[in-house]
Amino acid sequence: MSRKDYNIPEFLTEIHFRLKERLKKYETFDHTADLGVRVFGQSAEELFANAAYALFDLLTDLDRVREPLSYDLHVEAADREELLVRWLSELLFLSERPGYLFKSFSISHLDRTSLKAVARGETFDPSRHELKLEIKAVTYHQVVVKEEDGKWEARVILDI
Repeated sequence: MSRKDYNIPEFLTEIHFRLKERLKKYETFDHTADLGVRVFGQSAEELFANAAYALFDLLTDLDRVREPLSYDLHVEAADREELLVRWLSELLFLSERPGYLFKSFSISHLDRTSLKAVARGETFDPSRHELKLEIKAVTYHQVVVKEEDGKWEARVILDI
């Protein structure tokens, strides 16, 4: 059945698809023995927050993660691509030692070479959390951060 079968006005269908597109944070793609992630955002800040969200969403079921813990992060790099890899690598390190699972991210400062943010989540609890995927590293292979027509997109490869 189509929209016309239900007499849904076309403008409502267009709004629905625009909202669905805007709400999409990331998608994955296969890459040899690795996993590729394509991340989306309406701003550079949203892009970096969505990349972090994607990392932890791939690691565990975020519906089971609470947010009693806040962790301040500051990352510097030579350019945006390196900044994305360093940001995700720092978060991955924190997931391994001391075992933090983060669910939300507030970017307070972001430019081409530095980022300041607060990550919120909790420490891994084996009675409530299950790790879905082991991510060994965030790689520099084919990393891209770009802005086109007011929309941001990034591509990063995870070593699994």
